[in-house]
Amino acid sequence: CDLPSSAYRAITKKCDAGINGSNVLAMAMGAIIQSISGHDNVDSDDEEDDNNDHGVIIEKMAPVVASFVMHVFQRLEKESSKLLTQYDDESKKKKRKSKGADEKDKFKADRDVSFLVDMINEPSLASLWNANFGALIAAVTVKAITSYDNIYKTQTKWIIESSSTVILNRYKSILEALSLNSKSVHDLSVAFALRKLTQNQSTPPNGGSSSDTKKNDDITQQTRMERLASLLGHTNPTSLPTQSSSNELFNHDNQSAALLLPPRVALENADASVRLHAITRLNKSIEDGVAQGIDLGRALLRRLATDDDVSVANAAGTLLA
Repeated sequence: CDLPSSAYRAITKKCDAGINGSNVLAMAMGAIIQSISGHDNVDSDDEEDDNNDHGVIIEKMAPVVASFVMHVFQRLEKESSKLLTQYDDESKKKKRKSKGADEKDKFKADRDVSFLVDMINEPSLASLWNANFGALIAAVTVKAITSYDNIYKTQTKWIIESSSTVILNRYKSILEALSLNSKSVHDLSVAFALRKLTQNQSTPPNGGSSSDTKKNDDITQQTRMERLASLLGHTNPTSLPTQSSSNELFNHDNQSAALLLPPRVALENADASVRLHAITRLNKSIEDGVAQGIDLGRALLRRLATDDDVSVANAAGTLLA
């Protein structure tokens, strides 16, 4: 189901006019699912039919939500690109100054981001997001990461770094909501997205070289890596090592992209330095009071018992002690 742009604009505008409009829309969608799957005052003979109906309504609503998500990212990418280069035109700069400080802090895609985050966080929509092993969570996670990367990759003007923080926070709010919904699906999807970025870089369209697709010569591999590291929650992205000075971003000759992997995924990486880096990050998270799942404990036990690198095994043992 492809939601027309006019319908998307009408829905978001109507909902935005009321108090907590974006949350109301999410709750309304959840109420539809709950009205089908609710088992109050039904006998056991009807329960199987209700479960079947629930599956049907999930199948019907998932494409609608997916289409809604695509509209959100289209709007987010459009407004982000504008924000990054808004001072490039002196006339726009003067016009913006005249609007005052309050207007300066506004981001035109905030409403769209709020709609998406509220949909992800809405408890009554949990069965929709987690259906088919979290397929929708996976798809939106990959889209968020590749969308964020694409905003900078397609810029041809000087980028305003102060605007980057605004954009980063919006994308992070989406990823954080997805992570809270299903951490394991989110982490695996991050790994898939990074792999996708690597493949896109190594096999550019129309048979051209990788440098042909790089429209902003000021974006080096290290800069791109630091931006993605910030998006993925690395506390000190500038400290991440890079093993190549090439402008081919995340090429197959280094482990830069692997260092960005979530710890639960990086612990299984073939490169010992990546596994060790993951354990260091886990240790920092634990020191910061961030709760870790039991699956990470099991992964560390595997590293302690079977890792062929002594430093990795020792680090895993120390963390478990």
